[in-house]
Amino acid sequence: MVYIKREVDELITKWFDENEKNALMIFGARQVGKTESIRSFIRNKFEIDNDDLLPEINIVINQEARDIILNNRVMGQYSLIESLFIQVKPQIDLENSKVLFIDEIQALSNLKREKSDPVIIKAIKSILKDNKYKIIFSGSMLGTKLFNLDNANNELSKDIQFVHMFPLTFMEFIEFLDGNKKAILEAKSSFSLNKVLEVDMHTHLLKRLAEFSYVGGMPVAVLTYSEGFDANKSHESILNLIDGYKEDISKYYREEYDEEGVKDFVFDYLLDGFNHQDKQKYMKRLNEQERRKFYNFIAYSDVGLVVPHIDEINQKIEIQKSPKTYFNDVGLLRCLENWKAINLNHMKEALISTIETGKKNTNLDNNGKYFEQLIAQELKARNFEYAYFYSKLNSNELEFIIDAANTKTALEIKSGDFHDFKSIKNYVLSGNSGLLSSIYPYLGEYETNLNFIPLYDLCFLNEADLCNHKFEKLNNLCSIVIDSGRLPNNIGFFNNEEKVN
Repeated sequence: MVYIKREVDELITKWFDENEKNALMIFGARQVGKTESIRSFIRNKFEIDNDDLLPEINIVINQEARDIILNNRVMGQYSLIESLFIQVKPQIDLENSKVLFIDEIQALSNLKREKSDPVIIKAIKSILKDNKYKIIFSGSMLGTKLFNLDNANNELSKDIQFVHMFPLTFMEFIEFLDGNKKAILEAKSSFSLNKVLEVDMHTHLLKRLAEFSYVGGMPVAVLTYSEGFDANKSHESILNLIDGYKEDISKYYREEYDEEGVKDFVFDYLLDGFNHQDKQKYMKRLNEQERRKFYNFIAYSDVGLVVPHIDEINQKIEIQKSPKTYFNDVGLLRCLENWKAINLNHMKEALISTIETGKKNTNLDNNGKYFEQLIAQELKARNFEYAYFYSKLNSNELEFIIDAANTKTALEIKSGDFHDFKSIKNYVLSGNSGLLSSIYPYLGEYETNLNFIPLYDLCFLNEADLCNHKFEKLNNLCSIVIDSGRLPNNIGFFNNEEKVN
């Protein structure tokens, strides 16, 4: 079985080898790779080649296990965790097991949140009383939020290391498809040295960026795409995934808020959420309390990203009345747009036509929207604190404001053309810094506090790199800009025959 290497792999190994905490909690959206990453660690660490012998129990699949934990059914002199494995998975040799894996921990809660908090926290504490074993818990974001992850974190932080897992990042995507980190390391090196990448490597990274902006980072879609580089098939796998998301949303929203019919509303809102007027059309259906509840649910579910809105430069970043929303993965956005734009019965033919011709579907927006979505999920996955800036006073709008070390840096994402960046110019006049990012390999200071940076660099660098880097003055725009001025002939970029202005 092909396994996609993830950044969390090293974290799990480090936790097991070095961390004094006996438990690790990995949570995140459905199908982002939590279970496979944990299984891969256990297989490799303990040389287990038979999955039946993995020290793993799934609480959703095994209702008896759930009953044992919730009712603290301890056998004689054994601990709860030993009693659990003896009754449910007797083939596991606990004498040789150093780590035990309990999957779908959110299934311990079927009750409303106010009743679930103490129930699940008590159950986890009972499990952790036995310190002979290291325990890895895994759960979906929706379920863990239902028992109030913040409360659990506060009460259990001494014993558990909490990790939020996301779909593949662009770096993980490149490393999997390329089989190495060469492109990533060269891009990082060029940035630190203030040197523009060579044409071939720049073009290669743009092609990978194009693929990522279409396929996205859901492991099942990436694996499907890697098998034959058929974007149509990768989108088919995403449609199946969306059905699962909708089932979860319907279940947990109903349990949390006693309301039905929200699953399609969530996806329709996220799909049209880039357009302010469309967004307001949805929000008119909800009062202020319902809006906050809805935005919280999107954030809790991990299906979408909720980016706080600020309208003053020095305003504290927090969720306000009009946050900006994105999907948790650009592949979901692309897939649903194609599904919405065409009759479902003709989806395959239409997708293949788009892929083969590279012509822009009239129902699809330009590349800039997808890059904006892509950067939103990248920043989220790397724990950036960021906001969306819009001021009615002067109509200034900036996609992202990064708040790092008391310094707010603006990001403006462009799909190629730099004909209008009035908003970010106004922003830097206040003494703050700004980054203009596009498919071009521009790298350097355009004018005071305003710097150019290639889009892929935003996916490779941390807050310190981006916000503290000393850019050199941008000289004459090098010949490489002209050489690379065409969009790569690759799925994910439309209008491939046209030169970028």
